[in-house]
Amino acid sequence: MDHIINELNFEAESEVDLFLSEMKHKLFSGRGFRQTRRMDRKRKVEFIKDKLKSKKLSEFELRRFIKETKKIIEKSKLDKDQLEFFNDADSRFINWAWSTLKLEIENSDDDIIDYDDEVYSLVNKKHLNRNCISVNERKRSLIDSIQDSNTELEDKLETVEKLKDEWIEIKKEKLNLKWLSIKNQEQCEWAWEYLIEYKYETPHLYIEPTGSVEMYWAIIASIDTWDSFEGAKLFCKSISGAWAQKKYRDNQSDRKQCNYYLSETTISQLREISKNNKISITNVLEKIIAKAYKEGF
Repeated sequence: MDHIINELNFEAESEVDLFLSEMKHKLFSGRGFRQTRRMDRKRKVEFIKDKLKSKKLSEFELRRFIKETKKIIEKSKLDKDQLEFFNDADSRFINWAWSTLKLEIENSDDDIIDYDDEVYSLVNKKHLNRNCISVNERKRSLIDSIQDSNTELEDKLETVEKLKDEWIEIKKEKLNLKWLSIKNQEQCEWAWEYLIEYKYETPHLYIEPTGSVEMYWAIIASIDTWDSFEGAKLFCKSISGAWAQKKYRDNQSDRKQCNYYLSETTISQLREISKNNKISITNVLEKIIAKAYKEGF
């Protein structure tokens, strides 16, 4: 009998937790399992084996219980088709979903959290890697945290659906983020500093930027996980306006304001040239003067 128990093995901690749950309710009437909540995986497996040996089941009973429990474990897993949404999702969704769950976890003391305190399924705190440095790592971590939760398949599917529904609502808001370029390191660094100053804190609960690409996603994720849509809109308006002003100031850094009197006819002609060439009157004057200087006027 002991050899059957000793050969027990589990692929993930969620399987161990489900096995413990089935033992607790089907073999031990819910008693004597409180201490397992703070055990690591290795200790839990040792506990399972010791408990099964103490129960003195017949070989038939033991094999039947293991077989039935393994079936329950298999049925609780999301299959490839059910995970397809995550595999096909864009980077912005992955970063938002991971940041959302990370924030919930940081505010929870339990190993298992009830996402957003609503009807979301439980997410395994231990399996959400909070130190990911790429979108692919966050995707894998996100899937693992849902897949390895000690819940039934329906609950896991509900978590996925809730994330999808909430993301649809966020996308509807159409926040103005087009001005920010993932390829512009200087812009991303400026925007990150602006975000920190605006919120009076480092948004450390989200993505920790390790380079310009991750800094870009850290900014986007911080906006997508803002406390309210209205707050996010106000911030986007503020930061895009501040960037436009910065660009304008930078372009004027080598210029001085001059006051000259021109005839109405000359002003009208300047405006017409400006309109036809789609450039500012200042640029028109600069080009005319540069050409005249070059030709020795």
